[in-house]
Amino acid sequence: MIWPSPFPAVASYLESILLQVRSMPPKLEMLTATVPGLARLMFLKCSQQSSFRELARCFEGAYAAICKLDSPCLTTTVWDEYNKRLENSLLPSPKFSFLNDSLIRQTMFPLCAGGQWLAEELEYLECRISRSELKRVLEEEYVGLPALVHSPYLTSHNSVHHLYHLTRFSSATGVKLDEVRRIVEWGGGYGNLARILTRVASNSVTYIIIDTPLLSCLQWLYLSTVLGEGDVKLLKMPGDNIQPGAINLVPLAMLKHARVEGELFVSTWALSECSSRALDYVAELGWFGCRHLLLAYQDSKEGFPDAGRVGRMAMSAGSIIEDISFLPGNHYAFK
Repeated sequence: MIWPSPFPAVASYLESILLQVRSMPPKLEMLTATVPGLARLMFLKCSQQSSFRELARCFEGAYAAICKLDSPCLTTTVWDEYNKRLENSLLPSPKFSFLNDSLIRQTMFPLCAGGQWLAEELEYLECRISRSELKRVLEEEYVGLPALVHSPYLTSHNSVHHLYHLTRFSSATGVKLDEVRRIVEWGGGYGNLARILTRVASNSVTYIIIDTPLLSCLQWLYLSTVLGEGDVKLLKMPGDNIQPGAINLVPLAMLKHARVEGELFVSTWALSECSSRALDYVAELGWFGCRHLLLAYQDSKEGFPDAGRVGRMAMSAGSIIEDISFLPGNHYAFK
């Protein structure tokens, strides 16, 4: 569609809204929140589009450089196939609306969940965090064109879901997240949990995300657009070091070259979808030296036969296990 408008930025944005609405599930709360919400985000954070465009020029080259390195076999067949399919969507560079990609929406749930699931998580958060703080922490970004589900907080279910993890962890353990200085996340999606946690933390945090090369590059693009390149570092060659006070992205191929250690180890449905070799690796390293654990995992099933082992590993390390009531067969492990 061609918009006869003298304002190309506005015309482009109207196109993006139509793309968002067409690609969303037919849920009324999402339609009523997304259209006006994304309009607000565009005017609040319109610079993200030009930043994304500039950064995206380096995406393919960064991915190619990392792929030249030997990567340990720590993923499952399911995720190997997923990454191959994802290449078709993200190369040579992701679209600004990448969160509307059907493959990303299918795997990085709950990008478009809503309903009772969202209601229970919001109720839990609102009983523990002030509305003004929730509005500050949960506000979404324009980049990615996320599906918004709550107009007052201008947020997506994915952001609510991630803050819910963190709040459940703090409530169960008494650990104050703003006092944690080094965090290791195994499997970071597109980087949203890291973004949320940097808002929760009141002090400088050294954050490390370990992931596949393609997702590490996607995290770099998303987080650099949101936070600025200076606060995000993608390790892509031997000799690259962890940058204190920044979000560091460590592709699997860089694990043997980087010094990864922390205080809090986080993995939400990522370690449980890895191979038994990956679980052995994490166990041998003592959770990268972390004394606190925030894990979400599912029961073992076809495709992820070692998922349940995550819970047993966590219990052996002294964690408590809590079921997720609205997600039968899924659990938290907190320490």
